[in-house]
Amino acid sequence: MAAATYALLLVSCESPFAPDESIVSQLVANPLSATMTVGETRAVTVRVLDDAGNPINDRRLFWSSQSPAIATVSQEGIVSGVAAGATQIAVSAGGKSALIPVTVIARPVSLVRVTPATSSVVAGATTQLAAQALDAGGETVAGRPVLWATSDMTIATVTSTGVVSGVAAGTTNITATIDGVLGSSVLTVQPVPIASIEVSPSAEGLIVGAQLQLAATPRSATGVALPGRSIAWSSSTPSRASVSSTGVVTALSPGTATITATAEGVNGSARITVSLVPIDTLSLTPQSSTVAAGQSLQLVARIVDANGARSCPDAASRGTPTSRRSPP
Repeated sequence: MAAATYALLLVSCESPFAPDESIVSQLVANPLSATMTVGETRAVTVRVLDDAGNPINDRRLFWSSQSPAIATVSQEGIVSGVAAGATQIAVSAGGKSALIPVTVIARPVSLVRVTPATSSVVAGATTQLAAQALDAGGETVAGRPVLWATSDMTIATVTSTGVVSGVAAGTTNITATIDGVLGSSVLTVQPVPIASIEVSPSAEGLIVGAQLQLAATPRSATGVALPGRSIAWSSSTPSRASVSSTGVVTALSPGTATITATAEGVNGSARITVSLVPIDTLSLTPQSSTVAAGQSLQLVARIVDANGARSCPDAASRGTPTSRRSPP
Protein backbone atom coordinates (compact mmCIF):
# COMPACT_ATOMS: atom_id res chain seq x y z
CA MET A 1 0.00 0.00 0.00
CA ALA A 2 2.86 2.38 0.91
CA ALA A 3 4.67 1.59 -2.34
CA ALA A 4 1.49 2.21 -4.37
CA THR A 5 0.87 5.50 -2.60
CA TYR A 6 4.53 6.48 -3.18
CA ALA A 7 4.21 5.71 -6.92
CA LEU A 8 0.91 7.59 -7.13
CA LEU A 9 2.49 10.66 -5.62
CA LEU A 10 5.27 10.49 -8.18
CA VAL A 11 2.82 10.18 -11.05
CA SER A 12 0.75 13.08 -9.79
CA CYS A 13 3.85 15.29 -9.84
CA GLU A 14 4.39 14.73 -13.57
CA SER A 15 3.68 17.49 -16.06
CA PRO A 16 0.83 16.74 -18.57
CA PHE A 17 2.17 15.54 -21.87
CA ALA A 18 1.47 17.46 -25.06
CA PRO A 19 -1.24 16.11 -27.48
CA ASP A 20 1.34 15.23 -30.17
CA GLU A 21 3.53 13.22 -27.81
CA SER A 22 3.48 9.44 -27.75
CA ILE A 23 1.63 8.03 -24.80
CA VAL A 24 3.85 6.26 -22.31
CA SER A 25 2.60 2.78 -21.60
CA GLN A 26 5.25 1.44 -19.25
CA LEU A 27 8.70 1.95 -17.76
CA VAL A 28 11.10 -1.00 -17.66
CA ALA A 29 14.01 -0.64 -15.22
CA ASN A 30 17.27 -2.52 -15.39
CA PRO A 31 18.01 -3.98 -12.92
CA LEU A 32 14.53 -4.66 -11.58
CA SER A 33 16.01 -4.75 -8.06
CA ALA A 34 19.41 -4.08 -6.57
CA THR A 35 21.49 -5.27 -3.64
CA MET A 36 24.51 -3.17 -2.77
CA THR A 37 26.88 -2.42 0.08
CA VAL A 38 27.19 0.81 2.01
CA GLY A 39 29.22 3.28 -0.05
CA GLU A 40 28.66 1.43 -3.31
CA THR A 41 27.06 3.10 -6.35
CA ARG A 42 24.95 1.46 -9.03
CA ALA A 43 23.53 2.85 -12.30
CA VAL A 44 19.92 2.05 -13.11
CA THR A 45 18.71 2.38 -16.70
CA VAL A 46 15.06 2.72 -17.74
CA ARG A 47 13.36 2.07 -21.08
CA VAL A 48 10.25 4.18 -21.76
CA LEU A 49 7.82 2.23 -23.98
CA ASP A 50 4.57 3.07 -25.78
CA ASP A 51 1.54 0.80 -26.17
CA ALA A 52 3.18 -1.05 -29.04
CA GLY A 53 6.34 -1.66 -27.03
CA ASN A 54 8.31 0.87 -29.00
CA PRO A 55 10.88 2.97 -27.13
CA ILE A 56 10.20 6.62 -26.46
CA ASN A 57 13.53 8.37 -26.22
CA ASP A 58 12.58 12.00 -25.66
CA ARG A 59 10.96 11.74 -22.26
CA ARG A 60 12.55 13.13 -19.14
CA LEU A 61 12.88 10.76 -16.21
CA PHE A 62 12.24 11.83 -12.63
CA TRP A 63 14.04 9.94 -9.86
CA SER A 64 13.52 9.81 -6.10
CA SER A 65 14.26 7.63 -3.11
CA GLN A 66 11.68 6.46 -0.61
CA SER A 67 14.35 6.59 2.16
CA PRO A 68 17.41 8.72 1.37
CA ALA A 69 18.89 7.70 4.73
CA ILE A 70 19.33 4.21 3.26
CA ALA A 71 19.93 4.93 -0.43
CA THR A 72 19.99 8.07 -2.56
CA VAL A 73 19.50 8.45 -6.30
CA SER A 74 20.63 11.17 -8.67
CA GLN A 75 18.55 12.48 -11.58
CA GLU A 76 20.86 10.45 -13.81
CA GLY A 77 19.75 7.22 -12.10
CA ILE A 78 22.88 6.65 -10.02
CA VAL A 79 21.91 4.88 -6.79
CA SER A 80 24.24 5.17 -3.76
CA GLY A 81 24.11 2.97 -0.66
CA VAL A 82 24.12 5.07 2.51
CA ALA A 83 23.24 2.75 5.38
CA ALA A 84 22.14 -0.82 5.85
CA GLY A 85 18.44 -1.35 5.21
CA ALA A 86 15.81 -1.68 2.49
CA THR A 87 14.09 1.02 0.45
CA GLN A 88 12.66 1.71 -3.03
CA ILE A 89 13.87 3.90 -5.84
CA ALA A 90 11.05 5.39 -7.94
CA VAL A 91 11.32 6.60 -11.53
CA SER A 92 8.52 8.26 -13.49
CA ALA A 93 7.86 9.62 -16.97
CA GLY A 94 4.71 10.48 -18.94
CA GLY A 95 2.39 9.66 -16.07
CA LYS A 96 3.86 6.19 -15.52
CA SER A 97 6.25 5.04 -12.84
CA ALA A 98 8.36 2.06 -11.81
CA LEU A 99 9.72 1.01 -8.43
CA ILE A 100 13.13 -0.59 -7.98
CA PRO A 101 13.57 -2.38 -4.59
CA VAL A 102 17.02 -1.65 -3.17
CA THR A 103 18.67 -3.52 -0.33
CA VAL A 104 21.76 -1.98 1.23
CA ILE A 105 23.99 -4.23 3.30
CA ALA A 106 26.85 -3.27 5.53
CA ARG A 107 30.29 -3.69 4.05
CA PRO A 108 31.84 -6.93 5.34
CA VAL A 109 34.84 -6.57 7.64
CA SER A 110 37.92 -8.36 6.29
CA LEU A 111 40.55 -7.17 8.77
CA VAL A 112 40.66 -5.70 12.28
CA ARG A 113 43.75 -3.65 13.04
CA VAL A 114 44.58 -2.96 16.71
CA THR A 115 46.98 -0.10 17.41
CA PRO A 116 49.55 -0.03 18.73
CA ALA A 117 50.36 -3.60 17.69
CA THR A 118 52.77 -3.92 20.62
CA SER A 119 52.84 -1.84 23.77
CA SER A 120 53.96 -1.88 27.37
CA VAL A 121 52.53 -0.48 30.58
CA VAL A 122 53.68 -0.42 34.18
CA ALA A 123 51.63 -2.50 36.61
CA GLY A 124 48.94 -0.25 38.05
CA ALA A 125 48.97 2.12 35.06
CA THR A 126 46.68 2.26 31.99
CA THR A 127 47.06 2.66 28.25
CA GLN A 128 44.54 3.18 25.42
CA LEU A 129 44.23 0.81 22.45
CA ALA A 130 42.25 1.47 19.26
CA ALA A 131 40.59 -0.94 16.82
CA GLN A 132 40.02 -0.20 13.13
CA ALA A 133 37.79 -2.34 10.89
CA LEU A 134 38.80 -2.60 7.22
CA ASP A 135 37.01 -4.08 4.23
CA ALA A 136 38.58 -6.18 1.49
CA GLY A 137 39.74 -3.03 -0.29
CA GLY A 138 41.47 -1.65 2.78
CA GLU A 139 38.83 1.01 3.35
CA THR A 140 37.72 1.81 6.88
CA VAL A 141 34.39 0.34 7.94
CA ALA A 142 32.99 2.69 10.58
CA GLY A 143 30.24 2.36 13.13
CA ARG A 144 30.70 -1.28 14.05
CA PRO A 145 30.68 -2.37 17.72
CA VAL A 146 33.98 -3.65 19.13
CA LEU A 147 34.28 -6.49 21.64
CA TRP A 148 37.50 -6.22 23.70
CA ALA A 149 39.09 -9.11 25.62
CA THR A 150 42.33 -10.10 27.34
CA SER A 151 43.97 -13.52 27.23
CA ASP A 152 45.13 -13.27 30.86
CA MET A 153 43.27 -11.12 33.38
CA THR A 154 45.96 -11.75 36.02
CA ILE A 155 48.36 -9.71 33.85
CA ALA A 156 46.09 -7.07 32.32
CA THR A 157 42.42 -6.15 32.03
CA VAL A 158 40.65 -4.20 29.29
CA THR A 159 37.44 -2.16 29.30
CA SER A 160 34.71 -2.06 26.65
CA THR A 161 36.37 1.07 25.23
CA GLY A 162 39.86 -0.45 24.90
CA VAL A 163 41.45 1.02 28.04
CA VAL A 164 44.03 -1.51 29.27
CA SER A 165 45.16 -1.69 32.92
CA GLY A 166 48.38 -3.43 33.93
CA VAL A 167 47.86 -5.85 36.83
CA ALA A 168 51.12 -7.79 37.22
CA ALA A 169 54.36 -8.26 35.32
CA GLY A 170 54.06 -10.48 32.24
CA THR A 171 52.86 -10.58 28.62
CA THR A 172 49.32 -11.02 27.34
CA ASN A 173 47.27 -10.54 24.17
CA ILE A 174 44.54 -7.92 23.97
CA THR A 175 41.98 -8.76 21.26
CA ALA A 176 39.33 -6.71 19.46
CA THR A 177 36.53 -8.50 17.60
CA ILE A 178 34.35 -6.74 15.01
CA ASP A 179 31.65 -8.68 13.13
CA GLY A 180 33.39 -11.93 14.04
CA VAL A 181 36.78 -10.79 12.73
CA LEU A 182 39.53 -10.68 15.36
CA GLY A 183 42.57 -8.43 15.69
CA SER A 184 45.12 -8.44 18.50
CA SER A 185 47.89 -6.50 20.21
CA VAL A 186 50.72 -7.84 22.36
CA LEU A 187 50.92 -6.10 25.73
CA THR A 188 53.85 -6.34 28.13
CA VAL A 189 53.26 -5.31 31.73
CA GLN A 190 56.39 -4.04 33.46
CA PRO A 191 56.86 -4.21 37.25
CA VAL A 192 56.57 -0.96 39.16
CA PRO A 193 60.05 0.65 39.20
CA ILE A 194 61.95 0.63 42.46
CA ALA A 195 62.59 4.18 43.70
CA SER A 196 64.30 3.35 46.99
CA ILE A 197 65.35 0.47 49.23
CA GLU A 198 64.85 0.64 52.97
CA VAL A 199 67.33 -1.47 54.99
CA SER A 200 66.37 -2.24 58.57
CA PRO A 201 67.95 -1.69 60.97
CA SER A 202 69.78 1.17 59.29
CA ALA A 203 72.59 1.20 61.90
CA GLU A 204 73.68 -1.34 64.47
CA GLY A 205 76.58 -2.17 66.76
CA LEU A 206 77.87 -5.74 67.00
CA ILE A 207 80.59 -7.43 68.97
CA VAL A 208 83.02 -9.70 67.23
CA GLY A 209 81.42 -13.05 66.46
CA ALA A 210 77.83 -11.78 66.67
CA GLN A 211 75.32 -12.00 63.81
CA LEU A 212 72.46 -9.78 62.72
CA GLN A 213 69.63 -10.33 60.22
CA LEU A 214 69.01 -7.31 57.99
CA ALA A 215 65.79 -6.76 56.03
CA ALA A 216 65.55 -4.88 52.72
CA THR A 217 62.24 -3.42 51.53
CA PRO A 218 62.09 -2.02 47.96
CA ARG A 219 59.61 0.84 47.61
CA SER A 220 57.97 2.69 44.73
CA ALA A 221 58.12 6.45 44.20
CA THR A 222 54.95 6.73 46.29
CA GLY A 223 56.44 4.67 49.11
CA VAL A 224 54.49 1.49 48.42
CA ALA A 225 56.39 -1.69 49.35
CA LEU A 226 57.29 -3.86 46.33
CA PRO A 227 57.57 -7.48 47.46
CA GLY A 228 59.06 -10.29 45.44
CA ARG A 229 62.08 -8.40 44.12
CA SER A 230 65.53 -10.03 44.02
CA ILE A 231 67.98 -8.49 46.50
CA ALA A 232 71.79 -8.67 46.26
CA TRP A 233 73.80 -8.06 49.46
CA SER A 234 77.38 -6.80 49.75
CA SER A 235 79.79 -5.45 52.39
CA SER A 236 82.16 -2.52 51.99
CA THR A 237 84.69 -4.25 54.31
CA PRO A 238 84.17 -8.02 54.38
CA SER A 239 87.12 -8.46 56.77
CA ARG A 240 85.19 -6.53 59.42
CA ALA A 241 81.62 -7.59 58.68
CA SER A 242 80.51 -10.11 56.11
CA VAL A 243 76.98 -10.53 54.78
CA SER A 244 75.25 -13.60 53.35
CA SER A 245 72.97 -13.74 50.30
CA THR A 246 70.00 -13.56 52.67
CA GLY A 247 71.21 -10.48 54.55
CA VAL A 248 72.76 -12.13 57.65
CA VAL A 249 75.68 -10.00 58.88
CA THR A 250 78.56 -11.58 60.80
CA ALA A 251 80.90 -9.34 62.83
CA LEU A 252 84.54 -10.37 62.30
CA SER A 253 86.86 -7.61 63.53
CA PRO A 254 86.61 -4.18 65.16
CA GLY A 255 85.71 -1.27 62.91
CA THR A 256 82.86 -0.12 60.69
CA ALA A 257 81.40 -1.53 57.51
CA THR A 258 78.56 -0.52 55.18
CA ILE A 259 76.19 -3.31 54.20
CA THR A 260 74.43 -2.60 50.89
CA ALA A 261 71.23 -4.10 49.46
CA THR A 262 70.84 -3.73 45.67
CA ALA A 263 67.80 -4.39 43.49
CA GLU A 264 67.29 -3.30 39.87
CA GLY A 265 70.14 -0.80 40.11
CA VAL A 266 68.84 0.86 43.27
CA ASN A 267 70.79 0.70 46.56
CA GLY A 268 69.96 0.91 50.24
CA SER A 269 72.47 0.51 53.09
CA ALA A 270 73.04 -0.01 56.80
CA ARG A 271 76.10 0.99 58.88
CA ILE A 272 77.54 -1.73 61.10
CA THR A 273 80.00 -0.97 63.90
CA VAL A 274 81.97 -3.95 65.21
CA SER A 275 83.53 -3.91 68.67
CA LEU A 276 85.65 -6.34 70.68
CA VAL A 277 83.85 -8.53 73.16
CA PRO A 278 83.79 -6.63 76.47
CA ILE A 279 86.03 -7.93 79.29
CA ASP A 280 84.11 -9.47 82.13
CA THR A 281 86.99 -10.28 84.51
CA LEU A 282 90.76 -9.78 84.59
CA SER A 283 92.94 -11.78 86.97
CA LEU A 284 96.68 -11.84 87.68
CA THR A 285 98.73 -14.84 88.66
CA PRO A 286 100.13 -15.05 91.20
CA GLN A 287 97.67 -12.95 93.08
CA SER A 288 100.30 -12.20 95.77
CA SER A 289 104.00 -12.83 96.13
CA THR A 290 107.20 -11.72 97.86
CA VAL A 291 110.13 -10.61 95.78
CA ALA A 292 113.64 -10.18 97.18
CA ALA A 293 115.50 -7.01 96.39
CA GLY A 294 117.14 -7.22 93.03
CA GLN A 295 114.95 -10.10 91.87
CA SER A 296 112.14 -10.14 89.29
CA LEU A 297 108.78 -11.79 89.13
CA GLN A 298 106.72 -12.75 86.09
CA LEU A 299 103.00 -11.99 86.36
CA VAL A 300 100.39 -13.55 84.03
CA ALA A 301 97.10 -11.81 83.19
CA ARG A 302 94.08 -13.90 82.37
CA ILE A 303 91.02 -12.33 80.70
CA VAL A 304 87.49 -13.67 80.60
CA ASP A 305 85.17 -11.86 78.16
CA ALA A 306 81.44 -11.39 78.41
CA ASN A 307 80.89 -14.60 76.50
CA GLY A 308 82.91 -16.60 79.00
CA ALA A 309 85.85 -17.05 76.64
CA ARG A 310 89.28 -17.10 78.34
CA SER A 311 92.44 -15.61 76.86
CA CYS A 312 95.93 -14.56 77.83
CA PRO A 313 97.65 -11.48 76.42
CA ASP A 314 100.60 -12.18 74.15
CA ALA A 315 104.22 -11.42 75.12
CA ALA A 316 104.04 -7.91 73.81
CA SER A 317 101.10 -7.09 76.01
CA ARG A 318 102.65 -8.63 79.09
CA GLY A 319 105.42 -6.05 79.29
CA THR A 320 108.97 -6.62 80.46
CA PRO A 321 109.56 -7.97 83.99
CA THR A 322 111.17 -5.37 86.25
CA SER A 323 113.80 -5.85 89.02
CA ARG A 324 114.55 -3.80 92.06
CA ARG A 325 117.60 -3.81 94.32
CA SER A 326 117.42 -3.55 98.04
CA PRO A 327 118.86 -0.37 99.45
CA PRO A 328 122.37 -0.75 100.97
